[in-house]
Amino acid sequence: ADSVLSLNGLVIAGGSLRLGALGTLRIRHCTLVPGWSLAADGTPQHEDQPSLEAAAEAPTGLAVEIDHSITGALRLPAEGVTVTVRDSIIDALGSDRGAIAGSDDGREGPSVTLMRTTLVGSVRVKAFVEATDTLFTGPVAAVRRQIGCIRYSFVPDGSSTPTRYRCQPDAELAVQAAAA
Repeated sequence: ADSVLSLNGLVIAGGSLRLGALGTLRIRHCTLVPGWSLAADGTPQHEDQPSLEAAAEAPTGLAVEIDHSITGALRLPAEGVTVTVRDSIIDALGSDRGAIAGSDDGREGPSVTLMRTTLVGSVRVKAFVEATDTLFTGPVAAVRRQIGCIRYSFVPDGSSTPTRYRCQPDAELAVQAAAA
């Protein structure tokens, strides 16, 4: 439970990275190939498969840290797991697919902290501790909206989030409403 696994400078293709009994996973300067592998024309071979997943019975206290990396979708349980992503891209290969979630059937994923990150796909999480300078391309849903905040980010219309501060398109809509 106190173990730390650090991955640095790797390209991981051909399958998901599956987490078991682990305290902390650090992924830095890595690529977990979205879609597991690419065909000769660059199309992903397994669009619906996550790059990183953990069983619902993963040990409590699992911390996942992703820094300066590119990954496919994350499938992590809501309880006992925290995720921190910095300066990275999480690509679910389409805005209609889940970039971060607990499962493919719509269960929420863990509490997350996102900084300077692009998420291609929808996001359904337990809570946002913080999201700063983040680009969301699909719908965003946080189960616990009374905690955390999203700042200086793009959040698509219809998203269910905690307090937003100077986010788009909210800020532009406010300017247009004031001008009208």
